[in-house]
Amino acid sequence: MRDTGRMRPAIVLLIALTGCGGGGGASGEPAPALTGRYVMAFHAYDGTTGEGADPRNHVTYIAQSDDGASWTPVSGYVADFGSVPDLVRRGDTLYLYRGRHVVRYRINENRWGAPEPVAITDADGNGQATTDNSFIVDEAGRIATFYVRGMVTEIAKQPGGTMPFGSATEVEGSDGAMFVTDEGMRLEIPRSGTELYTDPDIFRGPNGYVLYVSYGPSVLAFTCSALRGTYAAVAALPNAYLARNLGGVPSGHYDATNGTYWTYVHTTLANGMTVIRRAVHATLDTPLAESDFATVLSGAGFPGLGAAISVESPGVAPNEP
Repeated sequence: MRDTGRMRPAIVLLIALTGCGGGGGASGEPAPALTGRYVMAFHAYDGTTGEGADPRNHVTYIAQSDDGASWTPVSGYVADFGSVPDLVRRGDTLYLYRGRHVVRYRINENRWGAPEPVAITDADGNGQATTDNSFIVDEAGRIATFYVRGMVTEIAKQPGGTMPFGSATEVEGSDGAMFVTDEGMRLEIPRSGTELYTDPDIFRGPNGYVLYVSYGPSVLAFTCSALRGTYAAVAALPNAYLARNLGGVPSGHYDATNGTYWTYVHTTLANGMTVIRRAVHATLDTPLAESDFATVLSGAGFPGLGAAISVESPGVAPNEP
């Protein structure tokens, strides 16, 4: 996860532009009616200022959809600071992870709870550094998180070696706030120099699990039959590239009804603004092309934002128990 830091003037301006107040998710505030079949978390910022590279300028939003293509705001959710968000639903609770906090929406009670810090430790209770966490509910009903093991900023200082991706499992009774690392690595990508592989996204596929990894504006795809196993590159893809220079920071979903994958990325346009795009494809064995992608969410088209707002880092999940 990325540190959101303290409030800065640029963030205050962004919230004013989007018509949202700070402190979102406090208990007793109006809550959304989650009626869409799918829910997406994403962050946004003022794309005209050049400050989007600083995660402290990012604000998290939630959208919902019935088809994965047309997205609308979730009414009652108050946008708040947070970068690279993700979410999962378990039972009657939606867990929104933004920055180093989790915010829970109790569906039966129709209310949001207050943000709670998230802790990831090893088996001995030692805190672990993780970056860009992705979340999923396992077969036993526990929330698991996949992440870059360590801080990307520190890994960048040491050329060569590998980019390690680990996982951790929810501590029973913590309600999604405490995790203990799983044994071994889920994936290690060799580095010949200073290249960085980031922003893992874990989701269920038709024959196990799929792990997407971002390499700049590209997406690599890996699979494994077991959630906490060792992931391998999709053999049919050249060097694991599912999408090359078409967008990064991916999120995936497998639509079992139609037998198709939905691959979401954020893409920077020629004018410097960033939008969220989706490709629908029947297999992971064929690299995606530009023509496979269509914009599904933009600042200009999303109510409450505007043409000056860039949107990034989609985190998509089914809205089902």
